[in-house]
Amino acid sequence: MNSQNMLDALMNNTNRLIYFKDLEGRYTFVNREWLRKAFQDEHNVIGRTDPELFGPEWGDLFRRNDLKVLQTRSPLDFEEQITLPDGTVIIHQSIKFPVYDNQGSLCGTGGISSDITERKHLENSLKLSNQTKDKFFSIIAHDLKNPLNGLLGLTDLLLDDYVLASPVQIEKELRLINQTTKVLHNLLDNLLTWARSQTGLLEFRPRSLPLCALVQECVELVQPSLQAKNLRLEIECDQGLLVHADPQMTSTILRNFLANAIKYSFPDNTVHLSARHGGDQVVVEVRDAGIGISASRMDKLFRLESKSSTPGTGGELGSGLGLLLCKDFAERQQGRVEVSSELGKGTVMRVLIPHGGAEAIGNLNVA
Repeated sequence: MNSQNMLDALMNNTNRLIYFKDLEGRYTFVNREWLRKAFQDEHNVIGRTDPELFGPEWGDLFRRNDLKVLQTRSPLDFEEQITLPDGTVIIHQSIKFPVYDNQGSLCGTGGISSDITERKHLENSLKLSNQTKDKFFSIIAHDLKNPLNGLLGLTDLLLDDYVLASPVQIEKELRLINQTTKVLHNLLDNLLTWARSQTGLLEFRPRSLPLCALVQECVELVQPSLQAKNLRLEIECDQGLLVHADPQMTSTILRNFLANAIKYSFPDNTVHLSARHGGDQVVVEVRDAGIGISASRMDKLFRLESKSSTPGTGGELGSGLGLLLCKDFAERQQGRVEVSSELGKGTVMRVLIPHGGAEAIGNLNVA
């Protein structure tokens, strides 16, 4: 076996992409793996340039990288990607180097590229996992610690003063303890639900559900919070409206929507909830006339790495997990969450989920 045969065998039996180009960027050689990955025939590649083969977006990038090698006359590493005809994005780690002829003159470039698409996906998953871990630590270190410290302070104060304190003062402190405990309960509930979701322990069990009954259950859970701010909740729900959804996930979405509306509403105001058909989906909206959301905060609402929660009108605290859960749970049910808001005028939170049947119209008003 001569050296040329061995070289040909090496180049055409590797999972690396190997290629050579002349000074003008025209291909002079590509191995079999290059042709397989690019869905190309050799006769269509040799003599053509990257922009001709892959279009200006990626082709011009490859050409710029080749020119850097020619200018520096040194091997260089690049991370390059290309979109295949079927829309698949492939990411390559490429080592490109100068090529010289028998007289020692620069005559082109060569390259060896490895497919690192899967590795990049794993890196992104690892990054998300680290963000999740950091978010947990942030919640434990800050969001749980602060309410617990407040709760300890209130109980210490009550223990020190309960003999001399008036019934009015004792009632005031007990209400603060109750409010802080509810904040902690809601925070822990979201935290544990989110943890189960992230670790795959939360099962997705969709079925046909009467939406208004689920709405009513959620309303009962937030009644104390509504009463604490003297808020009126107006509900417009088509009584026969059915959704194809997971009960626990949908309940979590509705509770978080209502909790946010209450949190950011001013006392003696009104929160509106409506549920209706919207094409092939059911649209549930919760609207308040509260403090609203700034444009800068809107960009961070669904970003795990951003702590986007701000105190409510009554100083209520939060972790920012609620909306992340809502988005995650809606998308698992082939739906989506939408938020629109105007600072100082209020917010509309909307979830769209698949419907599950016919309906009849009815209205409810809950004080």
